[in-house]
Amino acid sequence: MLLGLFALLIWGRWRYDLVALITLIVTLLAGAVPAEEAFSSFGHPATATVATVLIVSRGLSNSGGIDLIAPRQPCVAQRFAAHRHNGGRSRML
Repeated sequence: MLLGLFALLIWGRWRYDLVALITLIVTLLAGAVPAEEAFSSFGHPATATVATVLIVSRGLSNSGGIDLIAPRQPCVAQRFAAHRHNGGRSRML
């Protein structure tokens, strides 16, 4: 199941949050994760931190804040331009 998770994340066709949720449900239904522990990690501070970073970064992206910040950072400006040119999909540079 773990290899399937990594394969779907690397493939990049589906959003990472949906892949993670589907993997959680599949492992829960398969009995690999006990039902009482399946959602226990959502209360962990690291989960809240990651969720906050994702929300803030999406907000900056949608509002155009990144367009204002990135050109002022020389090494980031080139990567940002390549990322935007690639349709917003991540790739190794």
